[in-house]
Amino acid sequence: MPSFIINSIKKDVSASDIIGEGGEAEIYKIGAQTVAKLFKRADHPDFAHNPHMALLAEQKDDERQNKLPHFPKTLPKTVIAPADFLYSTNRNKPQHIIGYTMPYILGSNPILEFTQRDFREKNDIGRAMLSEIFMQMHRTLSEIHAQDVIVGDFNSLNVLVQNKDPFFIDADSMQFNGFLCSGFTSRYVDPVLCQNMNKAPVLCKPYNRESDWYAFAVMLFESLLFVHPFGGVYKPTNLQDRVSAEERPVKRISIFHPEVQYPKVAEPLSSIPKDLRRYFEDIFERQQRRDFPYELLDFAATGIAMMPMIAIAPIKKSYIAANGQLACIEIFETSGRIQSVAWHDNKLVFVYWEGGKYLRENALQILAGASPADISFKLCGNLTIANNKETAFVLQKGSQPEKLSVDLFRDEFPVLATNSTACFYVDGGNIWKYSQSKMKRLEEAMPHQTRLWVGEQFGLAFYQASQFRRAFVFDLNGNGKILLPPDVIPSNVISASCHISNNVAWLFTQRLEGTRFVNRCSAVDRKGNVLATCEAPMSDDGWLGHLSGKAAASKEISPGVFADFLLSTINGGIVQIAIDKGQFVELKEFDLPEATTADNLTYSPNGLYLWNSKRITLLSSDLKKLKQGSAPITTGGAPS
Repeated sequence: MPSFIINSIKKDVSASDIIGEGGEAEIYKIGAQTVAKLFKRADHPDFAHNPHMALLAEQKDDERQNKLPHFPKTLPKTVIAPADFLYSTNRNKPQHIIGYTMPYILGSNPILEFTQRDFREKNDIGRAMLSEIFMQMHRTLSEIHAQDVIVGDFNSLNVLVQNKDPFFIDADSMQFNGFLCSGFTSRYVDPVLCQNMNKAPVLCKPYNRESDWYAFAVMLFESLLFVHPFGGVYKPTNLQDRVSAEERPVKRISIFHPEVQYPKVAEPLSSIPKDLRRYFEDIFERQQRRDFPYELLDFAATGIAMMPMIAIAPIKKSYIAANGQLACIEIFETSGRIQSVAWHDNKLVFVYWEGGKYLRENALQILAGASPADISFKLCGNLTIANNKETAFVLQKGSQPEKLSVDLFRDEFPVLATNSTACFYVDGGNIWKYSQSKMKRLEEAMPHQTRLWVGEQFGLAFYQASQFRRAFVFDLNGNGKILLPPDVIPSNVISASCHISNNVAWLFTQRLEGTRFVNRCSAVDRKGNVLATCEAPMSDDGWLGHLSGKAAASKEISPGVFADFLLSTINGGIVQIAIDKGQFVELKEFDLPEATTADNLTYSPNGLYLWNSKRITLLSSDLKKLKQGSAPITTGGAPS
């Protein structure tokens, strides 16, 4: 149990108090409005197999003893600066700084999430709000520079947005009073300061004001267009010109390059004002460096209309995809917003919001009022589980809402999952099953640190907090669990998702490892065997470059014999992934020009449902379905 001295008083904290962690520190909630940042020591379990990182942690610990007492006292309040220092309980090091307290920015989201289309759509965040957020960021950065301070490792995880107010965190790593910032994040570091080594950029020169404005421009570009300025897929005509995605910034191969394939999930470049586009081209194409012009952030003053979140083409009842491989049948469209979709009890079930009401697929009203950003839904056959950060309710026709007490994961979201027959959730350090108004305790879990998913046959859960790390598959009726190898879960997971078929759980994680955002997929079976694992950097290329747009599937290939596979969206298509001899292999790829990596997938025996906030489309390789008219069209209301 970690402990420290604060204001001459010893205080202990628990792993269940963690609300965030990164490569260098863990953040503990110690009060309603206060958190403690404790730096990881050289002997932290995360460094057990990485002596280089252990040595680096030791060196940074020595530097902090001199650096933190000199932290600037007059930075703007939007910089989350150290408040009280936390000292070691080791009597031999009575004034040794091991961390500090700071205000708790409750209910905030990192800028990283504002660069993701699905997050923006769910929370109804348009460009007007982006303008306000980045104007405030601009003012904060300008004030920081006015005091001869450089942010340095300025990235989309160290700016948190609470309502519309951005706050700069990780202030201890800023560059001031001769103390240099040595850390960097490859997606945001200024390539002018770097050289490519081992097919990746390495910081070779000190940060400066221009490098901060470069990172600012990258975050704005990503937030406006849902693509990194060096994103897309580079496909040079001359194969000898191929380079890794991480080498492209130093080689100046930006999204503007004619041989870069622009991703379909992105907003078109024509949707931003010409002056702003010209600035981006100067920075990313021509390597010019200057402060970001504040007036370019006033999007409303440009006269450019705000682009809709998704451009909805005129709906077609049914058609064959351009490649002739898929029958595409439009199932449902709404002027509101589709919230959740599932295949339960041999039928498609979904929840959508329209006209101030939440409705099920049969047009049955289940709730009224709140905007889509206020509430989330899980489907459980005919039941609907509605939740916000305060509570969860089971909604059923003809019955009063039934309240469930559900843990929040690190004060962020309720930990619950559903299949066609039951709801599973974490409460008080235990996994519970709710079915037919009865609760049953299944397994132990760590309060406020557990993530949970279920399929129809088994479930998977994991928790990760400080030195505690455990993952397991479990029986849905409480007949035990099987622990997974600890390394199935990497350190410092930023986000995670899991898709479970009859026999295989496909677990996806994203983390910031060193200088890179890294995605991992691990496939495990219901007996706890790890079938395959692979990693890839976050990018616009391939099925593992993004965590969204996935569905697990089981298909009967002979009586009683099922094949398990994964389906994933890619840029302009769908890919089928299987496991062969411990490796992931791509079995088939279907071209589908309208598919984007922000779309969702739901598998059924009838075919694959592709859906976004506005529309549900059934995709099938059985072209006869077009002639059979297997799925009638609806626009709002219920499928007829």
